[in-house]
Amino acid sequence: MSPFIIYQNKLKLFVLSIGSCIFILLGFIFLFVELDLTYSPFIIKGIGLITVFVFGVFLIFLLKKLFERKPALIIDENGITDYSTALQVGLVRWNEIKDIQFTTFGNQDFLSIYTYDKDLIINRTKAFQKAMNQMNKKLMDSQINIPYRNLKCDPAQLGEAINYFWEENYKNKS
Repeated sequence: MSPFIIYQNKLKLFVLSIGSCIFILLGFIFLFVELDLTYSPFIIKGIGLITVFVFGVFLIFLLKKLFERKPALIIDENGITDYSTALQVGLVRWNEIKDIQFTTFGNQDFLSIYTYDKDLIINRTKAFQKAMNQMNKKLMDSQINIPYRNLKCDPAQLGEAINYFWEENYKNKS
């Protein structure tokens, strides 16, 4: 069977980009417009600065993904290659994967990948990604969490492809 290749859902990325722009605009309003609020101007400007920074970084990531032509996820005989999020981990081989489940956390649906080595992904990444993966590890037991609703793929098809390749390339050979 040829690799199962999945791309990002560009419409969702576009909508999220518009939402980020709105929050950045609100952040600038908090920063530069004198608002008559009961809170200290220092607090309002701090909120504005944090909002511009966080949603600015998020917008940069979204725009990069929006114009990127690289697949978000590749499932093949080697394993699962993840480029879907900012914490993209690349290839995770079938023999490194202990379990794969569809999970929900905070009203978000994920394809969760559990590895035998709980620090496998942390050890593969550098600086910012390492810190983010360590925080992710504190939230969920799985080492990789892919929000599959952002992918241009039906969850049932995704599950079938994973099961097929996992059965063919790992479970049957161990």
